[in-house]
This record gives sequence, structure tokens and C-alpha cells, in this order.
Amino acid sequence: GAIASATLTVAEPDRTAARWSSLIGAPVAPDADRGTAIRLNKGMIRFEPAPGAGGRLTAIGLAGPAFGAADDRAKPDERVENGRLQNERLQN
Repeated sequence: GAIASATLTVAEPDRTAARWSSLIGAPVAPDADRGTAIRLNKGMIRFEPAPGAGGRLTAIGLAGPAFGAADDRAKPDERVENGRLQNERLQN
């Protein structure tokens, strides 16, 4: 398995994505599901709005056959949403 995506909630998604883009040398692209993203060779970094937030990692998307039954292995503070394992501790 591999990390397919990371989602950050920030106060200014477009501005933050542009900054990260300049640092890592990958272009910003619209993400139809969530707004702003940086597409990488094997994944993406998403930037979602969270007014007043200083910036938090709120989700990690996992890919590969080892994660096909993620619901069965999710811990009590985790859930699978749209094929992505969500950890409640990361959101608080």
C-alpha cells in the first residue's frame, strides 16, 4: 500500500497551495471534489478551507490492495470515507 493523498485544512487554501507549489515544484490544479490540490506523480495534496485554522493535516488517503478492507481494520477513532481512512484524532 501507499499514501495516495494528504488533506490539509487551512485558512487560505489557494494561497497555501500556491506556496507549497513553489516549494515542491508541482503545479496547483483544481480538485473537483474539494477545491484546490497539487497533483503529484503518484498522488495529491489537497487544501480545504477552515476559517481561522492555522493549518492541520485532516486526512490521509491510502491506496493499494492492502487497504481494500480498511473498514474491517479501522480503529475506534478512525473511519473510512470515500475510500479514505479518516482519523478523528487528527481533526481535533
